[in-house]
Amino acid sequence: SPEDAAVREVREETGAKCALWPGLVALETRYNAKIVKTKVMYWYAATLAEMGEQQLDEGENLSVRWVDVARANSILSFEDDRELLRVCLSAAASVAAASADSCA
Repeated sequence: SPEDAAVREVREETGAKCALWPGLVALETRYNAKIVKTKVMYWYAATLAEMGEQQLDEGENLSVRWVDVARANSILSFEDDRELLRVCLSAAASVAAASADSCA
């Protein structure tokens, strides 16, 4: 499933074992490569369960670091990535609010 793939990819590329939150964020990106193409990417919010070692494929070189939200926003290179951060934070706030409401 896409959810299983998300958990697997996060574990392999970052070493983080995570538990997905319900729902997802879908962002549509259009880019011009001779013709306009549309790429839809799905993003999930997750809670970190434990941290392990990266399991990268041969030739992959990924650096992983934890930063706070303000720092993340300032170091992201592309506006699309900053927009993704804003959308995910909004989704996370909605999930947290719904969770708080269900506990009241």
